[in-house]
Amino acid sequence: MFLLNWYEKWLELRREYKQEKPCESCETLKLELAHLHQDNQKLLDRILAQPAQPIERVGDTTTPILPRSGLPWAARKQLLEANDRHIAKLMKEAPKPVSVDTTLKELENDVLDRDLDNAEREREAEAGTRVK
Repeated sequence: MFLLNWYEKWLELRREYKQEKPCESCETLKLELAHLHQDNQKLLDRILAQPAQPIERVGDTTTPILPRSGLPWAARKQLLEANDRHIAKLMKEAPKPVSVDTTLKELENDVLDRDLDNAEREREAEAGTRVK
């Protein structure tokens, strides 16, 4: 009997000293896992629970799109075409805008022509005075 008691104590001591202490990260992960299980259980309970009040369906509140009660399409088409013809006619008859570049070129050409005419007259006047 003594031997069995001794063996039992020896096994207890061995278990006591052989137990490894868990690391902090493992304990933290176990706590997080427990929280996740708890949250999942709450979500499942909420999903599976019967709704307290049934959702009331509201009748169809949309109004159908009705055709206009104005002019028929053929008359509207004629009016639109007449308006387009009138605008095209006005655009065709509108005066063309004069570009600034062409007016500047014309002014430069006039100035150059005058200068050439003046230079030609001066040469003729000088040539007339030398010949005599």
